[in-house]
Amino acid sequence: MTQDNRKDGTSTQKFVVAGWLAIVSAFLLLPEIGLSLMADISSAHPRLDFAVMPFLIPVTFAEVGLGAYALYMFKNMLNQRYDFHKTDNLIYAIIIGSLLLGILGIAARMMPDMIVANGIPNLLPDDLTDITLLSKVASGLIMFTVGFPVSILTIIFAYKLLQLPGTLNGLVKPLAYAFIASSVCFLTFILAFLGMAIMIAATVILGIALIRSGEADEDLEFI
Repeated sequence: MTQDNRKDGTSTQKFVVAGWLAIVSAFLLLPEIGLSLMADISSAHPRLDFAVMPFLIPVTFAEVGLGAYALYMFKNMLNQRYDFHKTDNLIYAIIIGSLLLGILGIAARMMPDMIVANGIPNLLPDDLTDITLLSKVASGLIMFTVGFPVSILTIIFAYKLLQLPGTLNGLVKPLAYAFIASSVCFLTFILAFLGMAIMIAATVILGIALIRSGEADEDLEFI
């Protein structure tokens, strides 16, 4: 076996591992959504909300971290297999934006919990209501300043992905259209839950594309 063949084999194995991690990331969205809803419901009672956060924080960081790694490896796969670099900067920006969204979102949710944990004296029920409202406003601002740009960048990324000189074994169009559909749903805000469901599907498709990266793409165009 030549050095190039060994290198290709090692790269393919890394892409396969990244693909399975992408699928794990997709299914972590389900408990993340459930825990987020529990945190929202219990936000009026910060002591109860404080019990939810130890589960929500690691699930969120695991989902975001694994998804970011899988997307980075997807970029590497596009570079190595197709010599395709049109989406490189967009992928970097999406990864950074997703990490910021996860970190800032958790920080905003923890605001009432930290205040209660610090035992601020003479904290009245009305004060707790104001703190919870402030947390929700902070979450909204984070979604507007970070989430919306990430959704727009994802749409641009998906559009450019359609210019790939190949089909990812027939997966490029389903992947691109799923990314576009989920991002449009997020931008409407009202359809955010539908967007999450479509994003799960998109992440699974991305994972399958990575897992199948070692297969020959019969529609690959040589220029």
